[in-house]
Formats: sequence, structure tokens, C-alpha cells
Amino acid sequence: MFDPAPLLARLPDVPDQVWARGALLGAGASAIEWSDGRSALLNDDGEACIVGQPPRPQLLAFLERLPPGTEVVLSLQDARTLGPVPGWGQEVAVVHVQQGPPPPPVIRGEARVLEEGEPLDLGHLPEDLARELTHARASSSLGVAFTAEGLPVAFSYSGSATETWWDVSIDTVEAWRRRGYASAAAHVLIEHMRARGKRAVWAAFESNTASLQLATRLGFTPVARVVSLFREGSER
Repeated sequence: MFDPAPLLARLPDVPDQVWARGALLGAGASAIEWSDGRSALLNDDGEACIVGQPPRPQLLAFLERLPPGTEVVLSLQDARTLGPVPGWGQEVAVVHVQQGPPPPPVIRGEARVLEEGEPLDLGHLPEDLARELTHARASSSLGVAFTAEGLPVAFSYSGSATETWWDVSIDTVEAWRRRGYASAAAHVLIEHMRARGKRAVWAAFESNTASLQLATRLGFTPVARVVSLFREGSER
């Protein structure tokens, strides 16, 4: 069993380390698939990270074991040193933090953070999205935006969290996108977490214009960049 303490000592509590540090804080040693105390290969229930420069044989074996669709986060500097990995593509993600909350978005309906144990009907959602939200709610508060008719159509939750930061994850029913519901769901959870001493981190691929624009509307500004590895041909 690997000891997470040396890695935690090397990984500061900063926005671009929320995924690796969050995995170590949340899952401890069980998240570490390999480590020498300076570099590591982490996998916390599908949240995978590369820290430092693991030996290439261990790295390639680690990537081969990951389930389809898994993205792997690493620093920009480590990605440059790593170079190309056969069968895997790379994309840069811009890491943002919110300097100050903007006014809450105006929607036809309401947005709020669900109470613990409060029922939520997900029967109208695609099966994979309903499963994802059920899984997320087991470890995170859930911000939900409802239509005027009471239909839940946008959802925000924490994908990773450290002592100070948390990573914003958002899902919106396709037919209800670009109507302010995603902004509303994110806003209520951001303020909920801010009241508990945690600030939001927003990561968006450089190619994802919609996500970058939404981050700007919610008052986020870029502070760093990370790299995501993904299997070539997989959806992201």
C-alpha cells in the first residue's frame, strides 16, 4: 500500500492541483496505483491523474487498465516532458477561478441546492446522465435548476475537492441548453460552497467555446492550464 503523505506534501492546495490533491484526500492510499513518493499514477473512481514523471512502463500499463472514456489530468509541464503517448490524444484545459460572484442568472423557474435525502425525479433523463448524477450526489451537494413547470433540467456538483477548492461539474438536458439553466444551477452551488469556505474551480478545454463563455459569464478568470489525455476516438 502506497503512502499518500509524501505526495500531499508535494502537491500544494492550488486550483490546478484540485484533481490530484482531491483524489488523495478523498480516497487516500486506495487512489494510488503507483508512486515513488515524488511521482504517482492516481485513479479515484474514474478520476485519473499523472503526477510528475512515472517510469514509462508503469505509465503505459496504467493507461491500458483505465476504463474507456476516462480522461487523465496532468500538469502542462509534465505533459511536455511526457511527450506523445501511442493511442492517446492530448488537449489543453484552461483552469479558472471566480474572483467575485456575479448577480444570479434570471430563468423561468428556480434553482436551489437540494437538501440531503430530498427526492429528485430523474426519469426523464438519459440513462447514463441519471446514473452519473445519482453517483455524484452520493459524495457532493447538488445544485439543480428547474423549469417553471418544476422539471429539473440542469445540474451542478463537485467532481473533486480539496481543503480550499472544488471542481465545478455541470450537466444540462440538451433541449434546455442556452437558456440560463446551467448558469443558475452552477451559481447556487458555488454560493453554497463559498459559504462553507470553498472556492470554485472551472476547467474548460480550449476548444470548448461554450464552456469558456459560461465561465466568463459566471465571473471566472483564467489562472492556469492543465492537460487532459484521452483515448483517440473516444468521446469527451
